[in-house]
Amino acid sequence: MLMLMLGVKSTPIRDPKFRKDLDEKWFKDTGELDWPKNDGFIGNPQRQSLKEQELLFQH
Repeated sequence: MLMLMLGVKSTPIRDPKFRKDLDEKWFKDTGELDWPKNDGFIGNPQRQSLKEQELLFQH
């Protein structure tokens, strides 16, 4: 028996390597992860080199 449910979003099959507790908002309709645009940066990332013994502080 084939049943169509209108207005109900089907859940795509997820790769088992992904955590089962990840919310649907992190996935595309295809089941792939929906990564943030621009790797999550607000602006364009800039590459910089650290000098020897220079410290990097994270906020």
